[in-house]
Amino acid sequence: IDSRNLLRDLVLVFQIFPASRQLPSRFRNATLLDDIDRFTPSITSRTYHFRRTVTLCEQVIRCAPEEKIWDALYVLVTESTPPPRLPSSLQQTPWLRNTSSFANSTGHRNYVDNVAR
Repeated sequence: IDSRNLLRDLVLVFQIFPASRQLPSRFRNATLLDDIDRFTPSITSRTYHFRRTVTLCEQVIRCAPEEKIWDALYVLVTESTPPPRLPSSLQQTPWLRNTSSFANSTGHRNYVDNVAR
């Protein structure tokens, strides 16, 4: 069994616990379960760094107190899943309007007139 499958199995175990549906997300109006769901696909990414999972795995293997295990899970899934960015309504709108630009110049209008003829 490869490390990706082991990590996926470990994360799936946390999804089963009712606490994952009750604990709040650290950065949005959701639950830890939502964060876990967003994190899970990243495990299969070729760029995923398994070093990030070391703390959680160590806590589980050492049978650490539940609080430490849940804290390690929080850190893992919130590091890997940044909060969604709000779409900007101004992404395609220029910040400045420059009436002296080439598009508004006499030279441009003359060029367009010649091409249109």
